[in-house]
Amino acid sequence: MQKTLITAMMAAISTSAVAAPNGGPLGTNIGYGDSSNSNTIYGPIANPSHNALNVSDTDGYRVGFGISGNISMKSNGLEGSEDYIDTKIDGILDKSTYDPQDATDLAEAINDFTKKYDEGSLSVSGGVTVPILVKHDVMGGGISFDYSRQYAVKAQMHREGNVAATYVDADEITVTKKGAGMAFHYKEVDEFALGYGREAYYLNKNKWYDGVLNVGVSARYINMTASATAIDFGQYTEDNLKNNNQDADDYLDNIENGASDSNITADIGVDWTADNFMVSLAGKNLTSPTFDVDDQSTGYNFGIDDEYTMEPRFTMGGQWYSNNRNWTLAGSIDLNEANDLNDNDTQWWSASASYATNSAWYIPDARIGMRGNMSEDGYNYVTAGLTLGMLTMDVATTTTDFSGVSDNQEDEGVMASVGLEFDF
Repeated sequence: MQKTLITAMMAAISTSAVAAPNGGPLGTNIGYGDSSNSNTIYGPIANPSHNALNVSDTDGYRVGFGISGNISMKSNGLEGSEDYIDTKIDGILDKSTYDPQDATDLAEAINDFTKKYDEGSLSVSGGVTVPILVKHDVMGGGISFDYSRQYAVKAQMHREGNVAATYVDADEITVTKKGAGMAFHYKEVDEFALGYGREAYYLNKNKWYDGVLNVGVSARYINMTASATAIDFGQYTEDNLKNNNQDADDYLDNIENGASDSNITADIGVDWTADNFMVSLAGKNLTSPTFDVDDQSTGYNFGIDDEYTMEPRFTMGGQWYSNNRNWTLAGSIDLNEANDLNDNDTQWWSASASYATNSAWYIPDARIGMRGNMSEDGYNYVTAGLTLGMLTMDVATTTTDFSGVSDNQEDEGVMASVGLEFDF
């Protein structure tokens, strides 16, 4: 079932462009970390106070434009599931004729499978984001405008109890329903964000901590189409008797036609910026925007909710940098647990080292670091990124053994972004 699960999820997003999930890093912030960097136009997405002018903005102004495509994938609690299906379940289903022992063996295999992989999930999210940033002394700071089209698909096993299989005749075995199933969740999001940041206070006492207090706010309009359905494992098993090969995507024909709902939320941020360090605090999804979900399941819904809420997230960040802001050590930590667009629990920390400049396009920018999720899966990622002229490339991964993921269905995670970033 793991193989058909992946096929179904890819099919669900194949008709859509694939962007960064709510609660995850976006663009070059995959490499820089959630504290971001003053040399990238993705800084205000991490914290709206980064709209304020700083030393990286040469000549007292900056105009930036970019576009990036992001995709992330995470498997959790499904390790070895494909091999289990192939060796212990398909071997029975694919028989040309059945006997009473086959029904007994099938029920035992299904129950063992659902016990082992209960709550196991595969999450995919992705999309395209277009950030625009304008800073100038005349405005006292900077304005950012961001548009994002995002998609998210999640499949998760749910077990309620044992199933029973009954031998009918040589051509048929029936399996009881509502014992176990797989829930599929789909979200499609259009988001428009308008942010402003500026200097609010300046301190100059010839001390090491002299600097400026920057503040920022961002208003976000979000339109979401959301739906969910469930596949009963008993029904799925019956539909695949005698090698009928009905894949999971055959049950998902209408999942992209869900409930459409809109909401407005806000982000705020502050940072204290000195000659060689910065500390910051950002709050996102402050109004806890809630959206309707169209429950398309026809039987038992296996844990599907009829609403999705973006939970507030508060992140503290810090940077140490050289006087010209080219060399940076950065770190961040989420102060609370919140959900991502696939409703997975996340609480991120990140650390990075980078060299970056926006004053010479021909000098490559490089970044390397780590990030980890302190909630749910506990995954730790190695991150790296490179900017060559206008081209940006960033990746985060929990493994370098990708053959283990494909061959052994190991639980891992990966994020990647490719984009263009222009400075004028």
